[in-house]
Amino acid sequence: MDNEKRMVDTYEMKHAITMGDREILFLEDENKSYPYMVCNCSWDNPLGVEQYSDEVVSADYLEMMTEFTSRVTAQIEAVKAKDIRSFGAFYFGVLYSG
Repeated sequence: MDNEKRMVDTYEMKHAITMGDREILFLEDENKSYPYMVCNCSWDNPLGVEQYSDEVVSADYLEMMTEFTSRVTAQIEAVKAKDIRSFGAFYFGVLYSG
């Protein structure tokens, strides 16, 4: 089993949820004055390397956990909307294909 910790700068990943085309991360660095970070991670670039965006830091754990769960909820809704559009296009394409 791989025990290597996943890091973003000096922050250690504590929670991660991958949904659709991105991953939402909750990270911690106890040595910082703002020890909690939430950010997005995506791989949509020519090299497929991790890209971090929309970083937010705070000293307030509950504030950051609220930010994390809000982003996860928003991403779930985005994936649902995309799936519905994809299903509709597929369904109507099959239904009306001649």
